[in-house]
Amino acid sequence: HQIYELRWDEHKKHLKTINPNQPEIWSSATLYNKEAAELRRNWFFSWMEKHKDAVDFKIADFHNKRHGNSIENDILMKRDDGLETISLSQIMVEAGDCRFNYKDMKNPKFYSRVI
Repeated sequence: HQIYELRWDEHKKHLKTINPNQPEIWSSATLYNKEAAELRRNWFFSWMEKHKDAVDFKIADFHNKRHGNSIENDILMKRDDGLETISLSQIMVEAGDCRFNYKDMKNPKFYSRVI
């Protein structure tokens, strides 16, 4: 299986091959500048170092906590203009199956489907 990241930064499209055997985190290019995205990435991989045995569902726990001092750029983001984290999406590829998980953060609901 091949996984690709396709991003647009308002100026240019970027295509990158992703290792399907490694966890990955994404931050919206339109919501976070490069420094904030890198900080969020560092939080994630630091968390992964401490939770090496974490299974995919457990990795979602990372998204349910605050990690920094700036709520404007945190994983559970909330900004003065009303913009905030409202959901968590997770894609897991395992044994030939691809599962999409979605958690509604505003109304505590969880959806999971093999795609």
